[in-house]
Amino acid sequence: MGYIDSKDLKKYYPGKPLEEPLRFEYIKVETEEGVQGVFHVLYFGDYIPQKWLSDAWKEITGSAYVVDIRACKDTVKSPKRLARYCVAQYVSGQTAFVRFSWSWGWVGKGFVKVWKTLLEEVRNFKKAITLWERLLSGESFVLGSKLFKPPPEIGITEILQGELNVS
Repeated sequence: MGYIDSKDLKKYYPGKPLEEPLRFEYIKVETEEGVQGVFHVLYFGDYIPQKWLSDAWKEITGSAYVVDIRACKDTVKSPKRLARYCVAQYVSGQTAFVRFSWSWGWVGKGFVKVWKTLLEEVRNFKKAITLWERLLSGESFVLGSKLFKPPPEIGITEILQGELNVS
């Protein structure tokens, strides 16, 4: 379609077969900024030509075509610091916040349920954040009758007590 010439294919997709889908994992924050709202998207994955992205966005919206996309200048050394930056910039104190969404590869399926259950169990937001960070760092723990399991199998297992009758 003319967005990438053959020499750039080798530069941006070295060794990637043409029929292989692009890697694209994202988290998106939608705000009411501007005339039609704004999407702030942080993504990890393969290179996407800016011209293609602008054309696709104009086709989707019918009028908007401004797309500002930039590569990180440095390797992300601290995911925690990056997450704090994104929350501070696009969520915290944002009066125009609408919603956020993410791809399943960004976080594990079921993580929202795990977070809500954790918050329900401890009933203290700061303590829940501390436990959440431990969980995302790979630590399992038990709260009440629930075993919280870290990624990649993030989830909750109910621990039941009972009697075992052996004849």
